[in-house]
Amino acid sequence: MKSISFSPHVERDGSYRALGSTTSNSFEVFRITVPNQKQNSDSNSEYSFTKLSVLEMHGHRSDVRSVCISSDGAQVASVSGECVKVWSTKNHSCIRSCATGYGVSMTFITGNRYLLIGTKEGRIQIVDSSNGEMIIDQEAHEGPIWSVALQPPEGKGFMTGGADKIVKFWDFTINNGTLGIELSRQLMMTHDIMCVAYSPVKKDASRLLVAIGLLDHTVKVFYNDSLKFYLSLYGHKLPVMCLDISHDGNILVSGSADKTIKIWGLDFGDCHRSLLAHEDTVTCVKFQPDTHYFFSSGKDGGIKYWDADRFEQILYLPNHISSVWSLAVSPDSSFVLSGGQDRSLRIWERTDDLVFIEEERERAIEAKIEVDIEKRDQHDTATSGELIVPTLPSIESLKGGERIIEALELVEVEYVKSLKSNYHANIILRGMSPLQYMCWTLRDSIKSADLEMALLVIPFHYIH
Repeated sequence: MKSISFSPHVERDGSYRALGSTTSNSFEVFRITVPNQKQNSDSNSEYSFTKLSVLEMHGHRSDVRSVCISSDGAQVASVSGECVKVWSTKNHSCIRSCATGYGVSMTFITGNRYLLIGTKEGRIQIVDSSNGEMIIDQEAHEGPIWSVALQPPEGKGFMTGGADKIVKFWDFTINNGTLGIELSRQLMMTHDIMCVAYSPVKKDASRLLVAIGLLDHTVKVFYNDSLKFYLSLYGHKLPVMCLDISHDGNILVSGSADKTIKIWGLDFGDCHRSLLAHEDTVTCVKFQPDTHYFFSSGKDGGIKYWDADRFEQILYLPNHISSVWSLAVSPDSSFVLSGGQDRSLRIWERTDDLVFIEEERERAIEAKIEVDIEKRDQHDTATSGELIVPTLPSIESLKGGERIIEALELVEVEYVKSLKSNYHANIILRGMSPLQYMCWTLRDSIKSADLEMALLVIPFHYIH
């Protein structure tokens, strides 16, 4: 039980009700019966609890592993370890729910009626979103299906990539009005497949590309029609977890467990820029339609908005509590959908407010400094049992340390001179004796809030 709320109204029999939220993301209603104090004054009577109802249709019981948006933006879908749910973007309510395997990848099929799901058990499942019924449950891979991608432009087929090191290409079939799938070809790779993506279709359909992110830290690119090798993109230090291709097919963006995002040119396979994007594994990257802007998410719980041409971060969206597993951008770019380990779905709507990149950068730096100080405080409190002042020096404390060092060097020289009979006071001492000047430096020239940190930055050879 995470939290509980009691009803202010008492029932006729003296009982009252309470609503509790559980760690499985459901609500439970209880009746609490209060013992009669007059009749049971001599006995050890206790409160009794009766569960009346459970509200569990809305929300997921486990991590939201994948999300997607219909082509008209009217519906969104999310899949977790136990079911897939279809939601209305108009009133944000759950309109369909269907029990599935442990879904880790998902997409809407052309027409928005069916959902294609790849499971951790290696099965392909297709669910009818209009009535919540599963129409296909077929074994496809010998390991988890980490990624699925719909073939452009009509979506007549799709490909799946899994931990069995095989990329499989499937075609949709219609038999007596019933949707079916059949395996058309497959491509054997040398390592586990973490993510797959198609390039958008240009004027020449033969230039349709297939990009595959592998466990060996590389991205392999092939021609879709012949599966002939085209490019290999090297540079990541850890497995490639996600990738996406821009609308014009010129840029590929990849995210890795090494916390970086790399921006590649698909003409020659050159790396335009490598960005240290998140504080933990990058889990998803998605381009905004018809632009070179893209979103990224990570296990650090943050979502970031980037410009792939200027290599700049535009926005930071930090509201998820833990890992963000999946992102989806609406076709008209009006909102972004995210789902993560906190079992929640979040919709980020585009506004007309102006964004100043310099201000966002300063805000991000300030937030990072505050987080670092908070982590250091928690660590110091846990190890010593008492709160220790953060040891992060400010600019003012550094300047104060420099003034103390200058004063020490000056006073040391002037004090030796003052012991002689013909000593003339140095004008820099402001008419004071060397010791008085040192005291003035410590007391009046440095703020009391910065004095302790200023003393700590002084090198040890100045201490006698």
